Amino acid sequence: MDSIREVLGVRDGIFAITPRGAKELWKRRLEINLSIILLRIESEAVLRRNLVGRGITDPAEQEKLCERASEFVVPADVPYRVVKLNGNVRTDRRRLISALYPKS
Repeated sequence: MDSIREVLGVRDGIFAITPRGAKELWKRRLEINLSIILLRIESEAVLRRNLVGRGITDPAEQEKLCERASEFVVPADVPYRVVKLNGNVRTDRRRLISALYPKS
């Protein structure tokens, strides 16, 4: 938490965290300006394409990673927004920016 406070003391930050990390940050939401956004792949086909792009071609390894991705959930008592990614850089960037800076 101290390293996160240090970063946020001088600039905005985006952090990749685990569900447990989201829960811990949410406990400290009054100390920091916090938005939690869960990035979700739009379909298993997109996830598998991304895995192949990273050199993970073994079907068993792909299956294991797809299963682990589906198990990655934010705790129920932590509010968050979901951004669905489809692998198109422009679309994904637009979706993420919209989630970070929603229109008032």
